[in-house]
Amino acid sequence: MKIHVVTISLFLFALGCSPEYASRTVGPEGPGAEGPDSPDSPDTPDTPDGPGTPDKPDIIEPGPAPDGVHLETCGAEQAWWTEHDDWFVDEGFLGISPNGGLLVRTSTNGSNTAFRLRDGEPLFAVEQRLQEGALAQDWRVHGEFVQDGQEVRLAIKQLITGTVVQSVAMEQQNIPRVVLSSDVSTALIAGCRQDVLTIQTWSLSSGDLGERIELADGCDDFSWYPTLPVSLAADGKTAVVGGRKAGDLIHVDLRTAEWTSVTAHPEDMEPGPFYGGQLLSAAIRPDGTQAVTAGHDGKVRVWNLPELELVREFSSRMVVLNLDSYQPSAGSAVSWSPDGRLLAHLDEEANVLVRKTSDWSVIYRIERPVPEDPQNFGGEEFVENAPVQMAWGEDMKSLALSFDRGVALWRCEADWARGNGPLSVRLDGPDTARVGEPVTITATHFGEANLHGHTFLLNGEELGLGGTTRDLRWTPAQPGNHELTVVVEDGLSEGSATLQILVR
Repeated sequence: MKIHVVTISLFLFALGCSPEYASRTVGPEGPGAEGPDSPDSPDTPDTPDGPGTPDKPDIIEPGPAPDGVHLETCGAEQAWWTEHDDWFVDEGFLGISPNGGLLVRTSTNGSNTAFRLRDGEPLFAVEQRLQEGALAQDWRVHGEFVQDGQEVRLAIKQLITGTVVQSVAMEQQNIPRVVLSSDVSTALIAGCRQDVLTIQTWSLSSGDLGERIELADGCDDFSWYPTLPVSLAADGKTAVVGGRKAGDLIHVDLRTAEWTSVTAHPEDMEPGPFYGGQLLSAAIRPDGTQAVTAGHDGKVRVWNLPELELVREFSSRMVVLNLDSYQPSAGSAVSWSPDGRLLAHLDEEANVLVRKTSDWSVIYRIERPVPEDPQNFGGEEFVENAPVQMAWGEDMKSLALSFDRGVALWRCEADWARGNGPLSVRLDGPDTARVGEPVTITATHFGEANLHGHTFLLNGEELGLGGTTRDLRWTPAQPGNHELTVVVEDGLSEGSATLQILVR
């Protein structure tokens, strides 16, 4: 087996077939172009948890042990578990806010909720449909595809206000994904066009779209869930993309547009309806040196980059989601910690293993919480309360997990983050109103703003669960003096403001 390397330009690429686990670098002349020979690709490890090739290191040392409280050394325990029954399960989004006050879980068709991180109390609804990778690291802006008449646009919106900062028209494509670089200078757009997997960069500083790169026939146009695997290195220079249907892992150097692929999870079994193909998830290590994949074959594999050499393989579990719906799907979550020192994935029983990347040893085995009302769908593929998504705290003291029946937090024994005093807010609206005529009340937050919710009260009674929307549309039903109050909270601090309205 040979690897062919050719000169790359930002135009059309074509992908050919190659043996299992054979990586290939592809350019405009295709995989048949002549080039220098490269060593044979590594063999599959002899044991399920064995190392890769002896001549290639399978450990990339992350440096000395961290100082202070860190998940790697602290012996974290479960802090809380909050159960929910009404979620329509998909990969969605799970994240811990930069201020350390909130855990946010959103899904396509289910409950979108912000929980207080320290105790799991649901605080408010999140109206935005967040997507993994599309939220800026500081949670100021996020990317979202919006329908504008007959036109589809990718919009960069302020998270709190929903104001569109920048947008660009996109050609129609299936399963679109957008991932923002950590400095929010570049958006990476991936999607399926006529069963072809494509990526494209968008410079948020200049507003220019890069040339579209066609990677592989790796899309299933009728796959609703899970979403297309796309992961960007912290420096925004390289990315990995998953070709679900063929089981390909594709590594792209965004500086040169050179891309290399490997059949990470071969087609050794027929996926069920809507299961999304052979490759279920993929993530690049933050420093860009390795990638991890999970597949329909029940394996988690670690790859050195950019060579795409297999260095580790672990037994895992594919979990079926939405078994009781008309849109079933499968998943197998994987996640690197922000500092790259830890890797989390599912084991054969669909519990979560956390490994040190310094020696791949398991430091945590997190068993699934037991719901109060098990569903008992039955069948070998069904896993009760399956893990769906993982999220790390930037301070490396917390690991959050979402399941199909709720969310849970594992945390080091450490002080919780603290707020900076009361939040400053003003409530604006009319002084008078009439019965039956709607009025709009607007809450305005002052000062440094983290993601926060607004809970409105009428004469001391809450008007339902709060939300990120800062406007209240209120139709008075009774005459007299009424007091409207808003309480804003970001998980650490809160503030309030009151408005008196005379209703005639």
